[in-house]
Amino acid sequence: MVSGGTYNISTSDDGIHADENTAISGGTVTIRESYEGIEGSLVDISGGKIDITADDDGINAAGGADQSGAGPRKDSFEGSADCYINISGGIITVDASGDGLDSNGGLMVSGGELYISGSESSGNGALDYGGEAIITGGIVVAAGAGGMAQNFGTDSTQGSILMSYPAFSDGTITLKDEAGKTLASYSPNKSYSCVVISCPDITTGNTYTVEACGQTSSVTMSSLIYGNSGSMGGPGNMGDPGGMGKPGSRP
Repeated sequence: MVSGGTYNISTSDDGIHADENTAISGGTVTIRESYEGIEGSLVDISGGKIDITADDDGINAAGGADQSGAGPRKDSFEGSADCYINISGGIITVDASGDGLDSNGGLMVSGGELYISGSESSGNGALDYGGEAIITGGIVVAAGAGGMAQNFGTDSTQGSILMSYPAFSDGTITLKDEAGKTLASYSPNKSYSCVVISCPDITTGNTYTVEACGQTSSVTMSSLIYGNSGSMGGPGNMGDPGGMGKPGSRP
């Protein structure tokens, strides 16, 4: 458990790992190099400032024991409905070459701020989960490839927008309300073709402007969840609201 202090971590293995519960409630954690940034069967983040750079997943929740060693990196972690990633606070920035967040069980966000620059590979997603993904608070801006894209699910009580684009591009992602006020903004470190944005100001019945991937789009929230993995929102093809998405791709 990390509850305070300052950590600067560079490793060819996991930045922070526990076979069971990995918990961070405070402090400043900078993982400059890692295979996976933070890993555990259960991952609870309730505070702190966390900056992750990972060759694979930024934050991974999976069951089993770590078996890393010499040579290619391997885990015995497996999918489990008992696993979860739970974010209730903190400011988290992830630059991942694999999935940004990968939970083989549930994904819950109730507070804090989460900014993800995910993989440019269609085999990975900025958000990847195998159970339910529920957001009830906080700010999330997650960018990555669209092939495995997942939005938050319909049990969420906070609005979430998924937008997909026909080609990769870079540039700042910005969400604005009808009055032109900026509600959320993030500049990913890599190009992207899909974006998930959620913040407390997204409510049913209102219209928002999404600036991303070099394009500007208008989104009217007929329900709290706009765009899903089967029919994603985007310019010229706004998709159907709602939907839980598909199971996570891998441990």
